[in-house]
Parts: sequence; structure tokens; C-alpha cells
Amino acid sequence: MFHVPTKNMGSFESKPENNMSEKEKIKLHKKEVRKAISGIEREINRMETQEKKLKSDILKAGKEQKTANLRILVKDLVRTQGTITKYSKIKGSLQGVQTTIQTAESMTSLKDGIKNAATAMKELNRRTNIPELNSILTSFAQGVGMADELQDQLGVRCLENPPSARVAQRPSRAISLTSLFTTTPLPCVFHL
Repeated sequence: MFHVPTKNMGSFESKPENNMSEKEKIKLHKKEVRKAISGIEREINRMETQEKKLKSDILKAGKEQKTANLRILVKDLVRTQGTITKYSKIKGSLQGVQTTIQTAESMTSLKDGIKNAATAMKELNRRTNIPELNSILTSFAQGVGMADELQDQLGVRCLENPPSARVAQRPSRAISLTSLFTTTPLPCVFHL
């Protein structure tokens, strides 16, 4: 009555791994673990069906009071339940392995991403002309310095009230501009 699994539930030696990349190895192992888990689930289902059948046979043998058959059936039921428990533990262990493989896959993806970023940074450094960039920054700093000097020479002042000419040109906006200028600080402008 005890069913011994005869099908291959997944062999972990299906391909030589010497010439495979890490991603291919992880993909292969994920597939093999998935196969093994599904094979174990099938066996658990078969044994649970067998357990139900044994329970009904035990009830029949108990009604007919066949003690010799009853003793054999009960031993078989206990053995089947023990096997189901062992297979469930194996399934749990394989699911843990599956989680570990998933973590390894994530770490491989992270490693590849970092490697690609480093390659891109090396290429950017190779293409960047540091002396030319330094000369551009120096000329920009000189230009900013010259603009500051020019600003000081021209005499910059901050407006406190809007010019009356602008208010006179646009009387419909005069109220809103006046309220705007009184509530917010005014920008600095050049006085020529």
C-alpha cells in the first residue's frame, strides 16, 4: 500500500556549469528547485489521498473485526503520515533554498548594475578633458569677477517705490502693481 516515488523529482546535474554565467546558473538552479518542489507536492498529494483511503479501509476492517488486517493498515497509516511529514519538511527546506537563490539573483543584479555604473564612470572620465574643464571654470570665475566690478562701477540701486512713469502708462494695473510692490521686496536693477 505504501507508494514509493519512482519519478525523477529533479536532478541538479542536468548541465555542466563550467561554461555558464552566474545568471544562467541561478536560472538553472531556480528551475531545478521549482521542479523538485512541484514533485514533492505531487507526492504529498498522492500520500494524502492514500491516507484517506487507508482511513476508510481501517473503518471497514474495524467494522468487520479483522484485527490482523487492522493492525497492518494502522501501521501503514502511521508510516504514510510520517512520510507526509518528512516530505513537508523537505518542501520547506527547498523553499528556503529557493529564497536563498532569489537573494543571490538580487545580489547578482546589484553587482551587475554597480559594474555597469563603474564602466560608465570610467568612460566619462576618459572622455572628460580635465585641463580644458579647468580653463573653462577659470574663465567663468574671471567673468563673474568682471561682472561684479562692472556692477560696482555702474552704481546699482534697489528700487523702493515703482517709477511713476510706469504707473502713469498703465493706470488699470497701477493698483495691483502698487500692492505687489508694497508686499514683496523689490529686485535690484541697474541705474543708467
